[in-house]
Formats: sequence, structure tokens, C-alpha cells
Amino acid sequence: MANPRIEKCDDAGYKWKLMEDFQFAMPLLGCSVYSRYIELDGGGIVTIKKGYRWDGASGPTIDTPNVRTPSMVHDAFYQLIRTRRIPYEWKTYADNTLFIMLQEDQTDWEGNYIKGMGGFRARIWKMGVMMFGGFNL
Repeated sequence: MANPRIEKCDDAGYKWKLMEDFQFAMPLLGCSVYSRYIELDGGGIVTIKKGYRWDGASGPTIDTPNVRTPSMVHDAFYQLIRTRRIPYEWKTYADNTLFIMLQEDQTDWEGNYIKGMGGFRARIWKMGVMMFGGFNL
């Protein structure tokens, strides 16, 4: 997976800021959402737009480089659920997507290799978001 350009963010409550649009395909079709920073086109393409901010890894964990893009995607889905733009039932999809993305090898926006997270650590992350991720939704 090729990661977008991400920079540290000084805005209160946020760690990271997306410096270019990021697109990826998803198997959930038929739902169109257009907001300032997140778009679902109904045909399976998600766009997270330049300027999107998020808090990165939450809870008792370490915010390593292989977490930044997966946490952005996960936070974007949770934001859409929280604002009722997509149904709560998509939480499972968001959590599973995080689990898969965490394990994928990545390159940063400069082409540097980033090793994906090991399966054991990724499973702990997935259990954490499944058990505690819904409190703010």
C-alpha cells in the first residue's frame, strides 16, 4: 500500500494532517456520502481529502509509522458513523479494514518501506476497537 503524505498536526486534539487526497476501493457499494473531507462515491471508491485531521492511535498503544494510514481510514469511517452519514453496522467493516491494513507492508509518500504490523499485535488492536471503539459513536 502506498501511503499519502502525512504531517504532524499542531491543532488541538489531532496528531496528523493529510497533505494530499487519499483514495482506496472498498467492497461496500450503494452508499454515497459527500462531506468536506470524506467522500464515498457509491461505486466503491472512498476519498479522504487533503486537510483531513485525525488523532492517530488511541488508547494504550504506540503510534508507529505503520499505523498512520490505517488509523486515518478507521477514524474517517467512525466519523461518518458518528455523524450518521453511514449506518452503525459499518463499524464491523471499519474494524476489519483496520485489521487488514495494519498488516500490509507499506511505502510512505517518499517511497520508503514500512513493514506491516505483525498478526499478533494487529489482533490486539482489532480486539481493542471491537470492545472499546464504539463508546464515542
